[in-house]
Amino acid sequence: ANDSAYFDAELKPLNISEGAIVLEIGFGNGKFLAFGKRNRWHISGTEANLTLVETAKNKGFDAHVADELGRLADSAFDLVVAFDVLEHVPEIEHVHFLLPQ
Repeated sequence: ANDSAYFDAELKPLNISEGAIVLEIGFGNGKFLAFGKRNRWHISGTEANLTLVETAKNKGFDAHVADELGRLADSAFDLVVAFDVLEHVPEIEHVHFLLPQ
């Protein structure tokens, strides 16, 4: 419940509507994927941990390994989020991470 309140507070100003196309980079435990599904978004996620990707897929989420982010980046998204991700990326790679070529 606390996670939902946090996500609600973070996203309220954006007014993301039902049916929005959303991407989460680094979905971790999948709590935001579940939040998106509850909000009836078309939500996808990427994650570097292959075990977490398989777990998410087994729970019915559209989950991808992080290496597939470049392919997904060509899609149009109404919202892209990355909670607790950039601190795992070396600072020198932030620009490349956020703007893959």
